[in-house]
Amino acid sequence: MLVMYGGDSQQGGKGDDAALLAALAAAAMQQEQKPKYSKYLEGLLPLILLLILGGFLAVRMGIIPAHLPGFTKAYDVLILTDDPEAREIKELQSVLQTGSGGYLQITTIPYTTELDPEFPVSADQLGNYDIVILYQIRDKILTLSQRDELSIYLRGGGKLIIVRDSGTCYPASELLSGATVTQPICTGWGGGIRYDLGEYIPVRCVSADGGACKTTTIHNVRIRFLGPRSELTPNPGNPYYPSKDGRISRVTVLQNVRPAGMGRAVAKFQVMSGDKVVDTYYAIIAAEGFLGYKVVFLNYDPYQFPHILYKIIQWMG
Repeated sequence: MLVMYGGDSQQGGKGDDAALLAALAAAAMQQEQKPKYSKYLEGLLPLILLLILGGFLAVRMGIIPAHLPGFTKAYDVLILTDDPEAREIKELQSVLQTGSGGYLQITTIPYTTELDPEFPVSADQLGNYDIVILYQIRDKILTLSQRDELSIYLRGGGKLIIVRDSGTCYPASELLSGATVTQPICTGWGGGIRYDLGEYIPVRCVSADGGACKTTTIHNVRIRFLGPRSELTPNPGNPYYPSKDGRISRVTVLQNVRPAGMGRAVAKFQVMSGDKVVDTYYAIIAAEGFLGYKVVFLNYDPYQFPHILYKIIQWMG
């Protein structure tokens, strides 16, 4: 440092010294403060990680709500199907797995009456799942033993989603003694010699000729929930899906279905021509029993409307 004595030069030197000392002091303070903040952050990091982990576990256990489409806990879902490789089943698995953010654990069990006339899962084993989805693609047969296991499961408070005409047929050999007919006999869920399962299924489907339930494809439709406060409505307060002016291009449905027993109509398809409703079909029928069981009938492929499916799972679970 160069200091000049005398006159204005001395005053200027003192001013420079003061400025330099102030700068050095500020730098020293910054050096002292930096380790303190760093130390605090190091101490907070484990706490932050614990909070994140605790929040995740709380959501999984249902203590606090999840922000993933409204799920508050994890669900174990079983899909019973005759063809696990079918496109429809793959679509359903994808919707359940990706749309739930991991809160739905999916198990798919295949079976056919030809290979395994006994139900692949007992009523006790069915009870290990929060929800069972019966979704048959081609083979709509349920044997008497299969109906028994499902009935016992529901009597114990089970939760069942049944898709369209799944389970509406019997093997001919079980209804006709000594029958040589290979074609199944399709009399609906409550027909035949065993009515137990039909007591829990909230819908009847009988065609005009008394045969199998008939399907049809409808176009330019919307879903109308019967009551804006329905717990299954994706948009509370709005009874229409996707909206009042929205339209669904095509849906395959059963023609001759109606609520039965304790079933209540939850939603209908409205076939539209412009702004006018020209036809209606039942879309969702649900039943809730005194023993705690819940059954929901879907008159469409469930993967088509994921947000409705999520609401149904939450209501059932």
